[in-house]
Parts: sequence; C-alpha cells; structure tokens
Amino acid sequence: MEKIVTKKQLKEFLDDELGKIKKNCNPFILHCPYVIYEEQVKYVFIKLLRKAEYHTNTKHLIRGFLYRNRLFHYEVKHKMFIPMNRIDKGLNIAHIGNIIINDHVRIGKNLKIYPGVIIGNNEFKDHIKCPIIGDNVYIGAGSKIIGDIKISNNCIIAANSIVSKSITEDNLIVGGIPAKTIKKNNYKMN
Repeated sequence: MEKIVTKKQLKEFLDDELGKIKKNCNPFILHCPYVIYEEQVKYVFIKLLRKAEYHTNTKHLIRGFLYRNRLFHYEVKHKMFIPMNRIDKGLNIAHIGNIIINDHVRIGKNLKIYPGVIIGNNEFKDHIKCPIIGDNVYIGAGSKIIGDIKISNNCIIAANSIVSKSITEDNLIVGGIPAKTIKKNNYKMN
C-alpha cells in the first residue's frame, strides 16, 4: 500500500479515481450546486478521502483535521465507512450505499466495490487480524469478507457471497455461502 505523501502522488490518485467518474457522466452533473446525483457523492467522497490521507500523512495538522472531519460527516451521511491509508490507487465505488471496511484491512490497486459490502475481522478469534486483498479485485453487492484471510489478484467475488477462507489462486470467480470457486477468470479487470 502506497501512502500519499507528495502533491504529485495526490494528483495521480485523484486523476485516476476521479477520471473514472468524469468519464462516465456529464460534466454539469459534477459541478451542480446541489448534491442530487450519485456521481457527485462518489466524486466528493473520494476527493475528501484522498485529501484527508494526504494532509494527515504530511502532518498538516489543521488541514488534516478539517478534511478528516468533513470526511467523517460525509461517511455518516452516506453510510460508506472506508478507512484512510488502507486502499491503494484505483478505488472505484460502483454505487453509493452501505460499505463498511475495517481499519486494519489492506487492499491493493483497482478495487471495484458495490454497496452492502462488509470487510472486517472475526471478533470471536482475533480483533486485529483482517483480510488482505490483492490488486484488481471486484467485490459484488452484499458480499461479506471476514477474518484473517488473503484474496489473490484479479479475483471476482460474486454478489451476496460470504468469504471466510483465503483465495490463494489468482484469476478466480468465487461465490456462495460460504464462497467456493465457480470458475477461472480469463480476463483482467480495469
């Protein structure tokens, strides 16, 4: 996981993540004075998350506090709890909705996540050990990823799946309760 510590890194992260949102919507929508579109919420949320990370990592105390405070209020309002410095470049939130990610999770590049996803620890075994998720992972709506597990690169987790065991092989599609391998994934996600 790469931490954002320079303005150049912040620009790269924002260009990559906000560029995906800009590409798929009308520019008027993003700059509408009233927040009424889903794209606006995703745009503002990602921008606040990355700027809060940058200002916190570079020890800009006042700006860091202000961005974290705005991010917290936005998280509560839209029910998307994504911790700082835990997701690498390429975060793609498909739709706004309940998303809960534990503070100890580590996630690689190009995560695509849908609403209803919970990624966290298994409280009955260990409070700190959380999932480690690789690059280019797609997590379908309503999926739960629980415990001290690893998910390899280029995996697709089907909607409403519960993943409680590691996925050690790359390029797999998994689904079900508990999640089992469905088939091999032959294409790379963006």
